[in-house]
Amino acid sequence: MKASAGLGHLVRILREQHVIPDATVELPGSLAHAWLNEFEQHLVQVAGLTESTCRRYLPIAQRFIEQTFGSGTPQWETLTADHITAFVTKEAETKIGFGRKAAPVAIRAVIRFLVTSGNIRSGLDAAVPTMRCWKHAALPQHIPDDLLDRVLTDCRGSKPNNQRNHAIVLLLARLGIRANEVVHLQLEDIDWRNGRIIIRAGKSHSERVLPISQEVGDAVALYISMARPHSDSRRVFLSHRPPYHPLTGASAVSQMAKRVLLGNGFKKSRLIGSHNFRHTVASTMVSKGATFKDVADVLGHQSLQTTGIYAKLDLKALAAVALPWRGDAR
Repeated sequence: MKASAGLGHLVRILREQHVIPDATVELPGSLAHAWLNEFEQHLVQVAGLTESTCRRYLPIAQRFIEQTFGSGTPQWETLTADHITAFVTKEAETKIGFGRKAAPVAIRAVIRFLVTSGNIRSGLDAAVPTMRCWKHAALPQHIPDDLLDRVLTDCRGSKPNNQRNHAIVLLLARLGIRANEVVHLQLEDIDWRNGRIIIRAGKSHSERVLPISQEVGDAVALYISMARPHSDSRRVFLSHRPPYHPLTGASAVSQMAKRVLLGNGFKKSRLIGSHNFRHTVASTMVSKGATFKDVADVLGHQSLQTTGIYAKLDLKALAAVALPWRGDAR
């Protein structure tokens, strides 16, 4: 007791002499950090956004604070339309495709939260520029059958990480599930008796049930029974190095997918990863006559407009409705 009292007295003296900061004084950047925590709570509890969406918004919000206010405390009352436009435009410069929409959407969420919390008046959301994104500008990159066979063969092996990666790639390639859905897959989500897998509510805010083929089931069962480390976690897929935590996020799956694709000769591009497997599943379904509703149900699309990008892959259907070339007219 005497020692703790003496230490407390010393701390008070040092604070009075400004040797150490007062307990009530905020350190540089701490208010910004506290604001980001409040923003995250708002996204989850009020806006109802998923964990993966929050993880995308928060780094953008942090960069917005740093670019606009530096390392100091955010002075929201000084925020102008020029600040917003400059940041969103700069963020979009290095992005392509739907990546160009990330900053505008995230900053609109920031502005709405600032209005709700009383930090700024409404109206500034109109300053967020809309980044053009040509949704149907290019065909999705699907994986040719021979390359997919090489990838699956390359992932096979007796090592634990090979068995894990082989199971993951099969889930991507046969079921078309998202990388984030692989990461959050729980042991109880696999219904072995009925041969199906439950994909819990995530990006689409609704769960779906998919059948497991013998090939996929065998690979997942082999990993769980022979290669999965002992862990209290209910996540199916864990890191293969101690302390064997669950995979940290969708990027872990996407980066693994990127490595095996590039390692087997897949054409290098800026957009390569787990979504190439997803595109391949959709492309295969469309080419074999599946309806867009079928594809949407399997992939978990909320809107058929999202699935519509695969319409141009159904060449026979397009040929049936195409107008004759005027140069052939007689």
